[in-house]
Amino acid sequence: MTKRAILIVFANTALAAASHAQAKAELVRQLVQLTYKSHPTISTEERSATLPKDPQTTSITKESNAGIITTALESNKGLTPDQKTFVTAHIDDISKMIDEKMAAIRDKRYDFDGWIKEGLKASYTAKYTTVELKTAVAYFNGQDGKQTLNFLRLEVIERLMAAGPKAGEYKVEYTPQDRASYQNYKTTAAGKKFLKIFLDDTEAYVNERSKKAFEAMWADTFAVLDEAEINKMIDKFVAERYKK
Repeated sequence: MTKRAILIVFANTALAAASHAQAKAELVRQLVQLTYKSHPTISTEERSATLPKDPQTTSITKESNAGIITTALESNKGLTPDQKTFVTAHIDDISKMIDEKMAAIRDKRYDFDGWIKEGLKASYTAKYTTVELKTAVAYFNGQDGKQTLNFLRLEVIERLMAAGPKAGEYKVEYTPQDRASYQNYKTTAAGKKFLKIFLDDTEAYVNERSKKAFEAMWADTFAVLDEAEINKMIDKFVAERYKK
């Protein structure tokens, strides 16, 4: 084989490999788009927000915030006695300001939906062949696949509601066809492999990202609850709401 022929073979091989990689990447993208919205932890906070609040947890949070505000207020040298009385009478309003800042920290540090997409993309790429990806995309584009995903999504919502303070008052309806499709699929080799990736592997990925986010969130939390920062909130509230 001549040098020119060898170069042509190498070039064709490289082009074929690149084309294969692009094709696989596109199949991975399609499979992520088809499946990620049905993952158990997708939009967990939004789903949880629709459930009744636990009165005990709410009460503990309010008491904790009230203690933090009261302690900061005692060290505040810029307010008059009347203004401090005003703040004490409106502790719940300032407590809400703290809650809003804490929620902003969670939104900044935690991106469960993004992590799920990242985890699925990594696992689908590493653990599926191109043939398996084509099969999975075809299945989840079909009626049985849609019903399987629907069961996974609704079954999680059902469990969330069952764990709430008013369990039994809310019902989630998935069809017998949804359950049957899921039950049939999970017994197949393809189903077992998918569920291992979709549930176990992705949960492990999300948990790892959550640990790192939790560590980073501590510094943010201490900054928000610092006495000087609480007094800034108090001063802002007084400047906007207090009238002589």
